[in-house]
Amino acid sequence: MTPAEAARLLAKIQAYDGRTVGRADVAAWAEALHDIEWADASDAVARYFRTFTDWIQPAHVRSLAREVRSARGKRRPIGTSPFLMGQASWERKSRFVQMCRDAISAPTEKAPERPQTRSEQIRARAVQRACAERRSRYADELPLRRLVSPALREIAMRRATANESASDGSERP
Repeated sequence: MTPAEAARLLAKIQAYDGRTVGRADVAAWAEALHDIEWADASDAVARYFRTFTDWIQPAHVRSLAREVRSARGKRRPIGTSPFLMGQASWERKSRFVQMCRDAISAPTEKAPERPQTRSEQIRARAVQRACAERRSRYADELPLRRLVSPALREIAMRRATANESASDGSERP
């Protein structure tokens, strides 16, 4: 633990028990907890004050940090991984790789939608009606709306009316 982390930890402890913290305190705690990670120490402090009301000392933090680390199942440093050192069996490695692939490709669960308020329901129905009305009104023109220029649209409408009249058997004007 660095002196800056020790200062953060002592600030957390100060919030619990109201002690005053100085530079000497920070240096002493950093020296006593030099091999403890800040996350473990912070969890240890929270665990300590859930059960005790006495002033906490570095020895308390060290023992509780060990418990926190073992309960969390602290991983080994990257360089000592059996996968990287080649000590794991091929089957174990392939199961691990497959498990990672499954976790990555698994679909994420969609959060349940909150119920709509009355006004939101009315608005949704109005939007649906307006969309349906617009679709029915412009259903004939929908393919023509994709044309970019108005001149092309006019030519296409003339051809469409000419084709309709030709299929009806009537003569062209």
